[in-house]
Amino acid sequence: MYETIDYQIEGPVAVITLDRPEQLNTIVPPMLEELDDAVTAAVRDDDVKVIVLQGAGRSFCAGFSFANGSTRPGSAAGWHIPAVHRTSGPRRPGGGRSAWSAHARRPSPR
Repeated sequence: MYETIDYQIEGPVAVITLDRPEQLNTIVPPMLEELDDAVTAAVRDDDVKVIVLQGAGRSFCAGFSFANGSTRPGSAAGWHIPAVHRTSGPRRPGGGRSAWSAHARRPSPR
C-alpha cells in the first residue's frame, strides 16, 4: 500500500514503520504524504488508542534526503491520540525533530 512506510494495526496500537533501512530511513517526498495518510487513518480508527512510530533497521531516521527535494519536517504535535516513537541508532535533523515532538520516546528493544 505504501512505498516508504509500513502501517500495521496491532489491537489498539497503530504501528508506523519508516521503511527505508538501507538509506537509514531518510525522509523523501513520498514519505511525508504517506505518514500523513497513515496517521489520518489511525486517528479515524476508533479502535486505535496509540500510534507507535519506529524506523526499520539500525536507525530511527537519519533526517531528510535533500537530494530528492524534501524541505520540511513532520511533527506529531497535531495528532489527537498519544504517539510513542521507538528510536534506535542515529537521529538527525528531521528525524530527531519528529522524535522529540512525540508524547513519549522509548528506545527500541532491537
